[in-house]
Amino acid sequence: MSKTDALLSKEGVMQGDPLSMLMYASSTLPLIKSLYNPSTLVQNWYTDDSSCTAKLPHLLKWFQMLCELGPKYGYYPEPKKTILIVDPTFKDEANVIVQPFGISVDQATQDSILSILDAKKKRAFRCSVDEFRDALAMRYQRPLLRMPATCDGCGAAFNLEHALDCRKGGLVIQRHNEIRNALGDLASIAFRNVIKEPIVKEANIRDGTPALIADISIRGPQAVALLDVRVVDTDAPSHIHWNTVAVLSSAEEEKKRKYNSAAEAHQASFTPFVVSTDGMLGRGEFLTKKVSPKHKH
Repeated sequence: MSKTDALLSKEGVMQGDPLSMLMYASSTLPLIKSLYNPSTLVQNWYTDDSSCTAKLPHLLKWFQMLCELGPKYGYYPEPKKTILIVDPTFKDEANVIVQPFGISVDQATQDSILSILDAKKKRAFRCSVDEFRDALAMRYQRPLLRMPATCDGCGAAFNLEHALDCRKGGLVIQRHNEIRNALGDLASIAFRNVIKEPIVKEANIRDGTPALIADISIRGPQAVALLDVRVVDTDAPSHIHWNTVAVLSSAEEEKKRKYNSAAEAHQASFTPFVVSTDGMLGRGEFLTKKVSPKHKH
């Protein structure tokens, strides 16, 4: 190509453009909404990967509409790279239905799922078989299997909502500790002096005030950063009239009121790391953005 030739961008965005994901989402959402039919199917999208759960006739109709409407939005499905996973009893029927498209058909069995888990574990995939099954059920809005009838902590009727809120059964502290440990491991890669559960303020024996303990302390070249994690169920009844951002912001401010003065006494900064039960991060997410680039170098 000579210096006078021009390479025009007629579709999509330039590679590395920070606006690419936002622009892609803006163009893909209308397509997703045009395929939306909650009475017959459940869609799941991640960037440019689409998936759908439905009975075979509805699934075929969804894929036909995806192929028809997709190109209008700059989305071009590739049937040869598509896999249809069905119950073994429907495999023959599925092969006949999708044959014109060239779609591969695979059958879902417990052994195949366990083999996937075994392969994942070799790459440090920390998830038990039960956790994997439950995660799939929640992702595809299916009922959870093998649920206990009552909570082992308080004795109340047990369901997903109760598991997210009950502070006596141990699940709340378990999910908190998982995030704390992940942040601590990430920080340890970038910084040498990382401490879990540092004492920010000693207990006062006279008035019975307990010790103030943060989740993580990170000592950098010039300063100390203190972090404390909180996981919030934004769908709890007490938050029904609040939007998600407001719930997360309120939790962050509550953490700051609790820790800021004690952190300043140690000449340290304090950052609340607040996240919702479904994975939405509060403003503390900037921490991961700061630590990750340091790790890359």
